[in-house]
Amino acid sequence: MAQGRKNQNQTSLFDPQTPAITETEEWKGFADMRRAMKKPLTERAISLAVAKLDQLAPGNVETQKAILDQSTLRCWLSLYPLEKPQRGAPNQGAPRSASYDMEELERYIREVPIFDQGGG
Repeated sequence: MAQGRKNQNQTSLFDPQTPAITETEEWKGFADMRRAMKKPLTERAISLAVAKLDQLAPGNVETQKAILDQSTLRCWLSLYPLEKPQRGAPNQGAPRSASYDMEELERYIREVPIFDQGGG
């Protein structure tokens, strides 16, 4: 009888009321990263993380996915608002070329002799 009670009180991670965000590739990546760091998400941590995503980006699934990817990329154990790059400062950890815009690249191509398209 005690065992029956235990089964009644247990909740499943595959509960039909599970939020959709937990079914995404971004959530899987975040959970996999946490497992790799030997800090797996408990059921309580899952509930708290979903609530945090709802707080940071209410109803905006795309922003929630970006938040998950940001935490995964930076190996953060928690979720934080999306960081906006500071003006004039390249993104930390991003290759320098990632901060170029197309006009700057085209100007560079015209100025560097190796890219000379003059046929000479």
